[in-house]
Amino acid sequence: MLDLDLHLYVHRQIESMGLPKIWAAMLVDHFETHECSFDEARQVLERLSQGEHLVRILGWTYFSGHRFAVSQEVLIPRFDTESLTEAVMLKPGDVVADWCTGTGCVGIALALRCEVQVFLLDKFQAPCQNAKANVHNYNLGNRVQVLQSDCFEPWPLHRVDVIVANPPYIDAEDECLQDLVNDPLSALVAEKKGLAFYERFLSVGDQYLRKGGQMCLEIGFNQAADVLQIASNHGWPAGQVIQDLGGRDRVVIVKNRGL
Repeated sequence: MLDLDLHLYVHRQIESMGLPKIWAAMLVDHFETHECSFDEARQVLERLSQGEHLVRILGWTYFSGHRFAVSQEVLIPRFDTESLTEAVMLKPGDVVADWCTGTGCVGIALALRCEVQVFLLDKFQAPCQNAKANVHNYNLGNRVQVLQSDCFEPWPLHRVDVIVANPPYIDAEDECLQDLVNDPLSALVAEKKGLAFYERFLSVGDQYLRKGGQMCLEIGFNQAADVLQIASNHGWPAGQVIQDLGGRDRVVIVKNRGL
């Protein structure tokens, strides 16, 4: 049990730094697990005050109510991305492909929610290793597989029911990158003003979805119109835009009419 004074100290410090309240809860959890002293707690809080992200210090975070390991080379899951997970409509037996999987948090959260088969795909080895560790932590090896694949290359599956992705979507010239120094650029930045991955997915994605299957894509708050236009250009039916809890456009969903 964490000392009450330390518990209160952590909450006061997090509040004074203007950091998310959940970070205080995560720190308390960490300090209790590792039986940290006041001095050790101060060292962690000092690192936070210098701008280091809590998840990079702890090596884990919460997402959709579940705990996920996060390696240094992988995008830190955001709570906004939970809107993507919540937007996916599933039924038992569905097959899901999670592109640009990173930690695997989106696909794993879906597997924990419904009895579905999930394939976690990422181009790079480090995210694949991170995702495998999270699959193992939840004992999902019988339903969730990790594959190193650059989206469609190779594509070792038949048509699936759902494709879900949180791809890089920030323009390389976007000033917001100055505030995202704790994440790898490869997980953030895309060509064509941040739209390159959407162009790639939507140009051929219908070939990998079953009839009536859905593609669910996280987007930047100002990209909905552009992504819907790309989908229309490639013959997709009118899509749906889902907002996050902050009221910002966050997810585009399109469905495959199929043959």
